[in-house]
Amino acid sequence: MLSFSDNDIDSPTHDFVFLMDSSSDLSGPDFYQEIVFVKALARKLNTDVSPSEFKAAAIAYGENHYPVVLFDGYNSMPEFYSAIDSSRYQGGARRMDRALDAASKMMLSREPTSKKTVVLLTGGRNSQDAALDAIDRSVERLKQMGANIIIVAFGNKYDVRELLPAVQQEQDIRPVPRASDLNSYINLIVSYITSGPGGKQ
Repeated sequence: MLSFSDNDIDSPTHDFVFLMDSSSDLSGPDFYQEIVFVKALARKLNTDVSPSEFKAAAIAYGENHYPVVLFDGYNSMPEFYSAIDSSRYQGGARRMDRALDAASKMMLSREPTSKKTVVLLTGGRNSQDAALDAIDRSVERLKQMGANIIIVAFGNKYDVRELLPAVQQEQDIRPVPRASDLNSYINLIVSYITSGPGGKQ
């Protein structure tokens, strides 16, 4: 299994895919908090990683998913933030497995040597309609690409045991008490992403 240091090699870009939970058991205000969070997270990562290296895409997911912004869908960070602002609330059951699979397809278009990080936001459990091993299977390609997967789990409805197959270690699941608290955890999450498991937490 790859560690952050294994993926931390000289490369042209550090590619991020943000997966935004817009399933029906989240309120509109909770989804708005995710929008605010993703913009702030991208702004901070763009500074800390380096504007010349930072590249990002985003997906909103519920039972289905759609690309909010593609890697080649913006020419400046203001355009990226505008696309995130335009995110549509999806509704329906929560299918994290489908969102992670979509993220792997997005990452396939990137340079093999680029650093790759997926940030999955979730406010609860995966749909009962999904297979029990759906999350595990959905991350296989991402792990083969050496991608790091960070899960930002907010609220109290998610199940850590369900999320563990997606990550390298339990610390990669970053708990946040409520959606309204997301923004106050920006620095901690960015520090964890950029420093890795051995860095500040």
